[in-house]
Amino acid sequence: MASPKGGVSLSWRAYGDTDIGGSRENQDDMFIFDRPALGICVLGVLDGHGRDVGQTASETGRKFLLSYFEEHVDELLEDPYTCLVQGIVQSHEAIRESFIRVLRGKGWEVQNTAEEYLVKRKSSSHPWACVHGGTSCSLVALVNTTLYTANVGDSSGILCSSRAILAQSMVKHVGDSAIGNKRHPNMSTDDTPVSTVVLTAEHSPESPEEFIRMRNFRHREGDPTQPSLLVVYDASTHDKSRCSPVFSLDANGDPVVTNRGSYYKNVRHEWASLVAAPSYARFQDALAFTRSIGDFHLHLYGVTHYPEVTSIDLKPIFESLEESNEDLSSQPYLAVVLASDGIWDNWEYDDVTSFVVNPELRSKAKRIESKIDESSSTDEEDGLKYTKHISKALIDANAVHANRNFGNQADNATGIVMIIQPCTSGSRK
Repeated sequence: MASPKGGVSLSWRAYGDTDIGGSRENQDDMFIFDRPALGICVLGVLDGHGRDVGQTASETGRKFLLSYFEEHVDELLEDPYTCLVQGIVQSHEAIRESFIRVLRGKGWEVQNTAEEYLVKRKSSSHPWACVHGGTSCSLVALVNTTLYTANVGDSSGILCSSRAILAQSMVKHVGDSAIGNKRHPNMSTDDTPVSTVVLTAEHSPESPEEFIRMRNFRHREGDPTQPSLLVVYDASTHDKSRCSPVFSLDANGDPVVTNRGSYYKNVRHEWASLVAAPSYARFQDALAFTRSIGDFHLHLYGVTHYPEVTSIDLKPIFESLEESNEDLSSQPYLAVVLASDGIWDNWEYDDVTSFVVNPELRSKAKRIESKIDESSSTDEEDGLKYTKHISKALIDANAVHANRNFGNQADNATGIVMIIQPCTSGSRK
């Protein structure tokens, strides 16, 4: 799997797995679009939500994006930023069409309103109800020796190393398509050596940048200092206007996180927070992140389906790994983990790294697979086997953590593990 442009080339193996958790249906979905001859691999994780349409949202997104990348391989090579952005943006409209088709198939009358959100009713004698639901969408694309990440929502991706040779400052902000493709000036400048870096952009209601973006899109009636959307910490009340606000404003009018949440949503002690429709909205709904595909009613007030894109160049990282490699019998490698929040709610990021790049687990995976299949196999087959084993082991371990942390309320959990290595002299294809 060599870069067609020459120079450093990479090989990779990717495998994904999923667990329904304590839910009645699995609304997560995922895909791997792999074109090794072109030096391309795209990972996608979608976490659907909404009782009636959540599964439809994630499934439609997966099918659309697989078809989209098949048709736009050349564009992905030439302009990864635009290609990834357009894939997510266009999937938003594909989901709208799927919602209408699926709901009408179930006997609903469906209308696309002038404000471009969907309503449904069983008959003319029933009132209109809002169609609530959508999905997160996170993409990680390896294009030659660069990883590009595009996301809306909270399905996060990390890059892992067995050695502390990464730094968060290596992750570059390519652009934010929701604000005219501008780059955020406040991307991390932290050069501290670490073994884990987060690849995806943060779309939590606790993000000051998202507060400002939503306020600029549409401010509250009579108060231009606040976004139209309520940005609050979740609580048991159904009236979200009674929940504690996530932000206060300093003397300059800039948002400051209040840290007055009611309960933590994960083991990293992050507060459960929401964006919710304003009290004067025709319908009331809420979302645990600020960007999604679908969720058409909330888009009227500031949720967006336009993604942010980041990148990280793997070439200098592998050069550093090779220079520091003391075990000449093994080849240095990196791992990408892209997963829904059903996994991330149960792990510290560094603990996932320790799990995935654990030499004992990797060795065990190879031993198990060699017992299952004693026949000769290629390096490519061996690579897929241990990646598959590690992916399944992560899902199995997460199920134990999720049961302990959330019991029968455990969320759907989906994750893809990708192992990336430099090509050896005999492995270039």
